[in-house]
Amino acid sequence: MPTSITTVASKGAPLSAAEFDANLVNLKATADAAKSSVDALTGPAIIDIVKGNDGPGSEIDADLLDGAHGSYYDHRTNGLGDLLSNHVVTDADTATETGFYEMSGTLSNQPAGETQGYLQTFKKSTTSILQVFFSPASQKAFIRSYATDTWGAWVSVAGSGAGVTNGDSHDHVGGDGAQIDHGGLAGIADDDHTQYVRHNLATADSDMLVGQAAGSWIKKTLAEVKTMLGLGSAAYTASTDYAVAAKGVTGGDGHDHTGGAGATIDHGVLSGLADDDHTQYTKHSLATAANDFLVASGSGAFVKKTQVETLAILTTGVTAGISIVIDGSGSVITTGIKGDIEIPYACTLTAGRMFADASGSVTVSLWRDTYANFPPVVGDLLDTYAISSATKMEETGISISLAAGDIIRFNVDSCSTITRVTVALRLTRT
Repeated sequence: MPTSITTVASKGAPLSAAEFDANLVNLKATADAAKSSVDALTGPAIIDIVKGNDGPGSEIDADLLDGAHGSYYDHRTNGLGDLLSNHVVTDADTATETGFYEMSGTLSNQPAGETQGYLQTFKKSTTSILQVFFSPASQKAFIRSYATDTWGAWVSVAGSGAGVTNGDSHDHVGGDGAQIDHGGLAGIADDDHTQYVRHNLATADSDMLVGQAAGSWIKKTLAEVKTMLGLGSAAYTASTDYAVAAKGVTGGDGHDHTGGAGATIDHGVLSGLADDDHTQYTKHSLATAANDFLVASGSGAFVKKTQVETLAILTTGVTAGISIVIDGSGSVITTGIKGDIEIPYACTLTAGRMFADASGSVTVSLWRDTYANFPPVVGDLLDTYAISSATKMEETGISISLAAGDIIRFNVDSCSTITRVTVALRLTRT
């Protein structure tokens, strides 16, 4: 496309008519050629021309919109529309730019008790930020804000399920976490507490409530109560209304008690005070010997136990130990029977150990029999302990019942190097 017009060269004087006409002819030819070139341009050709003139300073920079590059408007840089797994944070305090984040891993500054969730940040300025945390585990949402260089506390704003929930997930009168005020509830005057008796059961002065069955009261008038108690009619006029024959104390006002007319009955002067009328108490006479004990036999019941019986109760399950030392007097222990011990009470053998004075090997068999069948023999084998090229051994996880009075004999089956060994038994009383 032409970019200049051919004119008559300047000659330093006014143009002649012919020269001026020639310039007009050239100007029209140039304009016609430019128009033809523009008319011949296609869309792609126009775009090529624009691209060729693009760039800073051209005033037609197509990479900017309102002075900002296209990346400024890319929503993915803020986590919007992108996978949250590409925007993971572990510290909520660091997620200060507007957008969505995933919180996973070892978290800090998240709502208390939450170990994973999703975070949304709304940033107004560097000093005004709002965050919302969504918990897929607890089905709760939490909110906090940042102002004056300080993050506020997380506050629960929603929870799973319906109705009022525990914790700080609901606010009532009194501030965050305050309790519901019973007196401020709706329907407080409704008859919702069937375990109580309502005041409006009383319809007249001197009405009374009388038990009609276990856990149930019924209203009775004064006349009805007097009839029940045998006190005569409602409109009583005579003293006989107060005491009817065959109703206990008789004689109207003609009976006095300690203290004068109308005084109360003194419990201490009643007859039959020594009778066992109070089954809710335990009698002193249960004690038949010094050092007897009262021991609960169940809920609301005591039985007497002797001192021996009480000791058995207290020691059942107690673990104790007995031991025997086999000494070769400086020489290697010889084989054979080395001693006997008696079991003092019924128990269970739960473990056995041996300790030697030097590294070596020794095998000891335990024979058990009753006192009546003493002595135990090899056929009464109870257990066998062996140290092999060491100074000690232990056998655990066993449960062998022993009776009170059983005799245990210790027999050395073999020994090398060792000159002294201790055999220890662990017993749990039964």
